[in-house]
Amino acid sequence: MRARRRSDGFTLVEILVVLAIVGVMVLAVGLSVDSGGAQRRVSVEAQRLVSLVHLACDESAQLGQEIGVRFDSGGYVFLRAIGRTWEARSGDALRARRLPAGMRIELVMGDRPIDLDGEPGVDGGPRADTAAARVNQDQEPLAPHLACDVDGSLSAADPRIAIHAGERSAAIGVGEDGALRIETEDRQT
Repeated sequence: MRARRRSDGFTLVEILVVLAIVGVMVLAVGLSVDSGGAQRRVSVEAQRLVSLVHLACDESAQLGQEIGVRFDSGGYVFLRAIGRTWEARSGDALRARRLPAGMRIELVMGDRPIDLDGEPGVDGGPRADTAAARVNQDQEPLAPHLACDVDGSLSAADPRIAIHAGERSAAIGVGEDGALRIETEDRQT
């Protein structure tokens, strides 16, 4: 009688089972990392905006000059008051900012939503008429949505700002101290 020889390798079925298990594990890890990553990016952008507005208000009080911020759906630009007009800032921390691709800003002043899609772009991006170009070319006057008065206080009609990236969002509002703060960071909206 002949003894059966055992194969030293793996069968095709065994290899396919292992590949399927590894594939499911990689997919699960990828989904968990991406969901936290999107929320983290939204949170970082919201915190950056709040910090920059605080910086603008501090600088406004130090210089005795109004500094404001104007939004469009994809970013924001800081402006400084020059007499009765506003001029875009550049070359420092309070320069124009674009949000990363896939993010957008929504703004509500009091109970009134502001149509930011009709606003000028804050850089040379998708909109040709940038905030700086509109001011420098003496086109229609440009005014900020939020402004820091010369005493450093924020003057705005109950602003609520939301930064969205897909289903992730962060809401920014005015705290009891009159300064912007992050109110909520939703996992899904």
